[in-house]
Amino acid sequence: MPAEPPRAAPPPPPLRAARRKPLPEGRAVGQRAPLWLRARFQALLFALGCRIQRHCGKVLFVGLLVFGALAVGLRVASIETDIEHLWVEAVDLSRGF
Repeated sequence: MPAEPPRAAPPPPPLRAARRKPLPEGRAVGQRAPLWLRARFQALLFALGCRIQRHCGKVLFVGLLVFGALAVGLRVASIETDIEHLWVEAVDLSRGF
């Protein structure tokens, strides 16, 4: 008997978001100040993203430069574990310096 061709998988169930009713178009409701602030913040982030995309090589280079500087700083840093060196004497501030 010849082998049967593989059957196609059933389609996935629709997403929950697709079943929801779309919001009516028009003005947003709520307090105006947070809405204005959110819109302004989103516009600034969008402009920043566009600039980063336009200058991706420069952004990558600066990011790697900062990462390298921080890595060198970690290599140079020393951790003091001796309690005697970590102790700070109490200073009486009422007598002045």
